[in-house]
Amino acid sequence: MTDSKKYKLAILISHPIQYHTPLFQALARHPEIDLTVYYCWDFGVKKQSAEPEFGVAYEWDIPLLEGYKYKFLKNLSLRPSEKFWGQVNPDVMREIWKERYDALWVHGYSFFTDWLAFLAAKLRGTPIFIRGITHLLDKKPWHIRLIKRLMLSVLFKACAACLYIGKHNKDYYQHYGVPERKLFLVPHVVGNDFFRKFYEELKPRRAEIRKEFGFTGDDPVILFAGKLIPKKRPLWVLEAYRKVREQYPCKMLFAGEGPLRKDIESEVKKHGIPDVVITGFLNQTEMPRAYVSGDMLVLPSAYGETWGLVVNEAMNFVLPIIVSDKVGCGPDMVKEGENGYIIRSPEKLADALREIVSDGEKRREFGKRSAELVSIWNVEQAVRGAYAALRSIYESV
Repeated sequence: MTDSKKYKLAILISHPIQYHTPLFQALARHPEIDLTVYYCWDFGVKKQSAEPEFGVAYEWDIPLLEGYKYKFLKNLSLRPSEKFWGQVNPDVMREIWKERYDALWVHGYSFFTDWLAFLAAKLRGTPIFIRGITHLLDKKPWHIRLIKRLMLSVLFKACAACLYIGKHNKDYYQHYGVPERKLFLVPHVVGNDFFRKFYEELKPRRAEIRKEFGFTGDDPVILFAGKLIPKKRPLWVLEAYRKVREQYPCKMLFAGEGPLRKDIESEVKKHGIPDVVITGFLNQTEMPRAYVSGDMLVLPSAYGETWGLVVNEAMNFVLPIIVSDKVGCGPDMVKEGENGYIIRSPEKLADALREIVSDGEKRREFGKRSAELVSIWNVEQAVRGAYAALRSIYESV
């Protein structure tokens, strides 16, 4: 610890992400942490060209860089991206050497710059924290598993702490031999206060907002929030809705945009499925209108869903949750039969929807439990975990 009052902490991350801002702000407010965030790329802070999965150009409508110290590192990549060679920032080595941080927190290991940072920190003697969001739910080819076993066992052994975001992520670190003493829960969170404020403001206008989406009456609305892409399986949701709609009055709201939009519209037309609305891309301050209009959230992803932060957001709007067993947040955020269901097939998805659509009391009880669960899965808990990791390094010094 270089200062008698504060731990000097650096965080290295690819680019500004709306979900991380509340955590960085809270860390910066901590009286014993002096935080600097390093970004490798400026994606997200200015209007982008059309993003392939969204299908539209966008710029986040909330401030991403307020309330904490940050620095953009010069990116020498010819094609900046979220691929390994898309972030090449050799200046990170100079920053780590010059600033003498008490700890370096690296957000994963996916980019060339991450590995430059690991090297610089080891040479400098700076303790390394790693906070990835990976899990073991997606089966990889044997040769990929072998390479990861060889590389990650060495990397994680060199880290002073592994900051896990939830149960599946903790299992991932333990799979590669990380001992319990080096594991600290720094949960994957959203700004609960931000979303609860919207909930309280919009709840009295729920009927009006639903009408703006084209819904009238009190029939329950099934909400899908996310990109309309194959891995998130929006067509599963549509088919399950079609089956449930034949038995019980309900409506379907797709809050998102993506290449499967035309497929959804085609299926709706082909089968004459009523009361289906697709909003298109909704920004951060627009999404609350979708959440307050919904009566349950569905996220049946097939693969690559490391967490699913729309679940956290929806729980702040007192919604029951249905996720697939491939969604990373499942065991932490969805308590089977208490606030929702974890499903493994399209048939089970339809069954779960039927259970919630048909029972108003169950919707209310599940929603109430969601709000209770997310209230303790918060930024404050994440800060406590990070602080505990810092203390673990220096308490015996």
